Amino acid sequence: MSSEASVADAISAFPSNVSPSDQDQLVLTRGELNRIIANAMREVRTDIDDLRAEVAEERAFDRRRIRALEEACPKQKEVDKAPGEKYKTRMARLEALLIARENEPLTFSEVGKYLELGSRSDKGNTRRQNMRFFGKILEARPERYHVFLSETQKGAKMVCLSDGYFSKGV
Repeated sequence: MSSEASVADAISAFPSNVSPSDQDQLVLTRGELNRIIANAMREVRTDIDDLRAEVAEERAFDRRRIRALEEACPKQKEVDKAPGEKYKTRMARLEALLIARENEPLTFSEVGKYLELGSRSDKGNTRRQNMRFFGKILEARPERYHVFLSETQKGAKMVCLSDGYFSKGV
């Protein structure tokens, strides 16, 4: 609507009595020009509406296709896999560290420092990423590790050996 008003303002700025200097030049009245512009705008609007409908149909088709793919291939949890040698070594080092500290809980950041997981340089924080993945592995083994949120440090996760570790001799 505002574009129509701006077009009408532009048309009204033209002088009403234009005299052509050349006989072959086409002269349009304001009414004819308004009608031509209105028709052109109507055509553009219908084209835009058609394109919007086409895009909506394509999106619906894509959503159905993605849903079908997701149903056909359910995601596997990475934690369900058995840890590799690297993580087995890390878990053994963590157990030795916790036993040496008489099973005093450690924050994940302390574990990352002691096990030398990644780096904390300005360019990247790989230690945090490594500890996040390592923490998922620890959380998947509640018979060995007790992972919990710290009461004193907001949002910090802590880990210690579980009671089952000592009773069963895991």
